Amino acid sequence: VPPSEVGSFTLKRVDRGLAVVVGVGSLVMGLQSLLAALGPDMTRPGWNLAVMTMVFVPLALMVIACLLRWRVRWFAAVFAIVYPLALLLWPLTLTETPRSGAEPWILDLINVATVAAVVAFSFPLQIVWTIGVPIEYAVVRLVQAGFSPDAWIAVGLDVTFALILGAILMTISWLFRAVAVEVDASRMAAVESFSRAAVVDAVEKERVAVAALMHDS
Repeated sequence: VPPSEVGSFTLKRVDRGLAVVVGVGSLVMGLQSLLAALGPDMTRPGWNLAVMTMVFVPLALMVIACLLRWRVRWFAAVFAIVYPLALLLWPLTLTETPRSGAEPWILDLINVATVAAVVAFSFPLQIVWTIGVPIEYAVVRLVQAGFSPDAWIAVGLDVTFALILGAILMTISWLFRAVAVEVDASRMAAVESFSRAAVVDAVEKERVAVAALMHDS
């Protein structure tokens, strides 16, 4: 086994397992969001179709990539970047402001976007997405509602839940990866120790063989 494989054996398998879990979870949330997006009548067909395509095509590609464990980070990065852009355009799809307390379909995908960032990006960017995307959603909804008091309460609850769930998902991913790195480091140290012991043993056997040969002669 090449040293590079030994040094990242556990981490690679943890990343693969996380990819499958993210793929299944994103599929469930995506279907739920899609059904909600197809429901309301207060939409502008052209804008609604454009934003839905912008969101659900990258999401479908990310789910497929996660389940196949192929180009996972690349497709997760695409969705993580596209979603905040779609969130900015989402108000243009509506003919009227959603009533206070109503949950727009795009809300269901906030934590899909943050977990996509966890899969695709480095830790600092994971933090930016985990905090930034829910805050972006809050700003978009409050502007849309004219900063009405009712909107503050409803949006505040949605954003608080999204922040907590995003932080939990990011922490779980970080813990699994940290443990995997430690296991790989221990395995690599054990392999190196075994290699050194094998070299010393081979040298000692060769020395004994040479000494026996000289004694016989």
